[in-house]
Amino acid sequence: MSTDLRLLCVRGASPSEVATRVEALLAGGRAPTDGLDGPLALAIVVRDGDDLRKTLASALPSVREGRAIHDARRGVFFEPAPKGREGLAFLCPGQGSQSTGMLLSLRGVVPGFGDRLAALDAGDAASGARLACADSLLPLIDRPRTDTTDDELRDTRRAQPAIGLVSLAIARTLLELGARPRFTAGHSYGELTALAIAGAWDDATFMRASRARGAILAEAGGDTPGAMAAVFAPRAVVETLLTEAGGLVIANDNAPEQCVVSGESDAITRLEGLAGARGVRAIRLRTACAFHSPKMAPAVARFRALLEELPVSAPQLAAFANVTAAPHGDDPRVIRELLAAQIVEPVRWVESVEAMYAAGARVFLETGPGRVLTGLVKEILGARPHLALAVDPGSRAPAEHLAHVVAALVAA
Repeated sequence: MSTDLRLLCVRGASPSEVATRVEALLAGGRAPTDGLDGPLALAIVVRDGDDLRKTLASALPSVREGRAIHDARRGVFFEPAPKGREGLAFLCPGQGSQSTGMLLSLRGVVPGFGDRLAALDAGDAASGARLACADSLLPLIDRPRTDTTDDELRDTRRAQPAIGLVSLAIARTLLELGARPRFTAGHSYGELTALAIAGAWDDATFMRASRARGAILAEAGGDTPGAMAAVFAPRAVVETLLTEAGGLVIANDNAPEQCVVSGESDAITRLEGLAGARGVRAIRLRTACAFHSPKMAPAVARFRALLEELPVSAPQLAAFANVTAAPHGDDPRVIRELLAAQIVEPVRWVESVEAMYAAGARVFLETGPGRVLTGLVKEILGARPHLALAVDPGSRAPAEHLAHVVAALVAA
């Protein structure tokens, strides 16, 4: 075996059958070839023969006993009760996950991703919906990362369509490569991406909606855009702080002990003081506006009117709405209403993840920049059986990271 990365899949109809085949490989023979398309799979990523033997030997006891292995660090995965397509959810990040260079390290690793990215950007150009502040999205993303470039990308008019561009490009590429999610969900702006993945919009319509939403929200913020803060405490504690601070609402119910609050800047300052006095951690976020608060009310009617101009189809996947924490239905009118209302309503992320889990989701793949949603899923589901992964390699080697993601999906 060469020193290049290799993905090995040992299949079987039961944990004991997979274990028998692993034992045969370790003994220096060949695994039995009958039934190699069994539903269970031990999927591992290795570099050479020694790595293969060590990894197989370390995985064997768990496989023999029918215990799940989710070792994302080493690239070893085994699921004794696989869910397959029925259990895969694509998660789409919202504003705040953007950064210069986001996901571009995958262009040389994921077949077709670079072409899809360029095609989406070209379609965005042809739509005539570009804004003066962002005549082209790819040049904004594809440049060395500095504080200045990140600040420029933080502008809501740029951030939302830029996140959408890379998120939809990687999701579409994964679909072309064979990934078959049953669920999609997006956080705040990411709900638009989730609907596009589910087939509610074509690519050009999605980019137009993304451009318009970013511009409308930026204008709604005006000269006093407000502020947001993450509060790390149970929701009941956060609600008490909101009552005392005044002028704030819960914008994102993110995790059992994390809410994001939104409203006037001076109210955020009051909340920071109240939280500190109680020993509660509160961090002011670097956001452009007080999203999901009454300050965004002027944007609702404008975005609703824009959506009336855009064709919307019934989603072909279970695409969850932030407002209801339930899948969108088939009625385009209701889809438009929920997307417009979402601008001032809270993101019910905890309830959305719980609802997907109750419906059978077990593998959650964050198909966009960053790993925020991956971390939130882990906090929400805790010790319950699940696997949360991010396609973004972060500081890891892109090829190795992608191989681990593919191995996880094979075993799932």
